[in-house]
Amino acid sequence: MKISSDSEIVNSVVKNFQDIEVKGKQVELGKSNCSGMIECQLVDKDVIKYTKQLVKGVQEFTEQFKKVDAKKHSEDSQDKGKFGI
Repeated sequence: MKISSDSEIVNSVVKNFQDIEVKGKQVELGKSNCSGMIECQLVDKDVIKYTKQLVKGVQEFTEQFKKVDAKKHSEDSQDKGKFGI
């Protein structure tokens, strides 16, 4: 019987999320009286801002997987000793 955690899988999954990067591109209007274009510029800035916040939150959440993995790895090692494996 094999009792073990697979940190390699956890690290692989976490890395995929941590490699996400939002490269914000800012929309700049020279001069415009068109309210729709001005509104679009404001919405674009909000979308970039909220997307960056979302990515940061997901990356922070994935860090919890590493902590859980370390705990499970420790518990697995203790269980091996209990079962004489």
